[in-house]
Amino acid sequence: MVASSLSVLRACGLCQWGLKNWARLSGPPLLRLGGRSTWASSRTTATLSLKPSGRCCWDEPLHIAVQGLAPEQPVTLRVKGPGIGLLGNSKGGELGLAISSFLKGITAAVIINGSVAVVGASIHYKDETLPPVGIMRDRVKMTKDGIMDVVEALKSPLEDQKSFIPVERSDTTFLFLVGQDDHNWKSEFYSNEASKRLQAHGKEKPQIICYPEAGHYIEPPYWPLCRAAHHVLVGGPIVYGGEPRAHAMAQLDVWEQLQAFFHKHLGGKS
Repeated sequence: MVASSLSVLRACGLCQWGLKNWARLSGPPLLRLGGRSTWASSRTTATLSLKPSGRCCWDEPLHIAVQGLAPEQPVTLRVKGPGIGLLGNSKGGELGLAISSFLKGITAAVIINGSVAVVGASIHYKDETLPPVGIMRDRVKMTKDGIMDVVEALKSPLEDQKSFIPVERSDTTFLFLVGQDDHNWKSEFYSNEASKRLQAHGKEKPQIICYPEAGHYIEPPYWPLCRAAHHVLVGGPIVYGGEPRAHAMAQLDVWEQLQAFFHKHLGGKS
C-alpha cells in the first residue's frame, strides 16, 4: 500500500472502523542491529492497522500499529511531497470530496463513483455539520431476482442543499471516473453537478470520464464484478449494476487513468 497522505486512509473509512489493510513496505526496510544500521536484503511484508477510534477527525494524528516485523525494528512512513493526493471509491469518494472541500493542501483527487451529497450519516468538521440527504424508500424497486434497486431512492442534493458537499471551497484538481450503469446512486449526475458548482465559482473544470455499462464498484484490474451485495442503509442486498465484460474493460482503463493523473499532478515519474 502506498499512500501519499494519511487522509487517504481516512477516506477509505479505515480510521472509523479500525479495519486492517495489508501493506507491502516499499523497502527494503532499515534494520538496526547491534547499534549499527543495515538494510534488509529483500522486501518485507507486514500488516498496518489503524487503532480503533470513537470518532474520525481528518486533521488529527493517527495511531498506526505495525505487525509482522522484528521486535524494535524501526518503521518510517514517509510522505512524498510536495502534493497530497486522494483516491476514493463509493463512500470513499464522498469523503474524498469532503476532505478536499474542508482541508487545504489537497493537490489532486480521484473520485470513483462518489456522491457529492452526504449519504447515511452527517459529516462534522469543526463547527460545521452537513446532514445526510433524504432517502425515499417508496422509490426502492425490486428486480426479478428479488434484489433491491435503490438508484432512485436518494433525494437530489439540489433539493436537499444542506447535504451538498461545498466543493466550491476546494482548490483541488479533480478526476471523476464514472460507471454509467451504477445502481447504487447516480454517480454521473453527481459528477456533473460537482463540475457545475466548481465552474460557477471560478474553479478549474474537472475531468469526467464515463464508462458505459460499468457498475458501481470499479476496482483494480481483474477484480471480479460486484453485481449485488448487502447494503446497510436498506438492510438487504441491492444491485450495483455493471455488465461483466464492459466493467472489466473499465477497470483496466481506470487503473491507467488514475496513475497518469497522479503522476501528472503529484510530480511522480511513470
